[in-house]
Amino acid sequence: MAGIGGPGPRRPIPIGEAIAAVSGVLLFIFLFLPWLGAASRFGSSGDTAKGWTIFTLADIVLAILALGTAALAVIGFLGTNVRMPAPRTTLMKWFSVIAATIVLTTVIELSTGDPGKLFDLKVGGILAALAAIGMLVGSIIAERPELAQRFAAAGPGGTGVGAGPAAPTEPLPPAGGYAAAPPAQQAVAPPPEPAAPPAATGATTVGQVQPPPQPVAPPPPPGGAADWYPDPRGEKRLRYWDGNSWTEHTAD
Repeated sequence: MAGIGGPGPRRPIPIGEAIAAVSGVLLFIFLFLPWLGAASRFGSSGDTAKGWTIFTLADIVLAILALGTAALAVIGFLGTNVRMPAPRTTLMKWFSVIAATIVLTTVIELSTGDPGKLFDLKVGGILAALAAIGMLVGSIIAERPELAQRFAAAGPGGTGVGAGPAAPTEPLPPAGGYAAAPPAQQAVAPPPEPAAPPAATGATTVGQVQPPPQPVAPPPPPGGAADWYPDPRGEKRLRYWDGNSWTEHTAD
């Protein structure tokens, strides 16, 4: 026994389910219309046979298939969760195949063949055949939604079930005929870059030229009197001390 769950999310009525549901209800109604009329090679009489009376058991089967297909289609576009032994669209398709086979076989066999045993095809038989074909077409579209999208895209304007989103429309200009200028965007200053950490003492940065080290002045000679003393720089043998600093005067 199938268990019925809570209602699922509603969605727009799909075209496949709509065609199958309407066709199923119409096929059930057309069972009560005249399908065939008695005829012979010399003329026809006024006797007619309805779809509900020309069958012994197939009429009940047709009624169940027609209403079952319509019910499955209604369950589909209502979004109700129903546990079934097979996918819903598959059941719809096979119900429609069986119904169309019964209707078309009956109409073709009884309206063709031996001219002495022909039956006139009435409006009820024609409408029942069209309804059975509609059930089959709707079930196929319900099982393959891409077909409905192609039909909708091929329609006027390309809108309808399964059509893509409409292109955005541009706003109309004001009554004066001049479009309002868009609001100016406020310039946003870039965030400040983080300061580089201070370099360690004595370390050098790659690519940076360091100034040459300054020479250290040699100490004054003992006593500090102006005279010739051994060169503290080691460049010459003697260097003159003027009493305040070493001079450039040297001697070998």
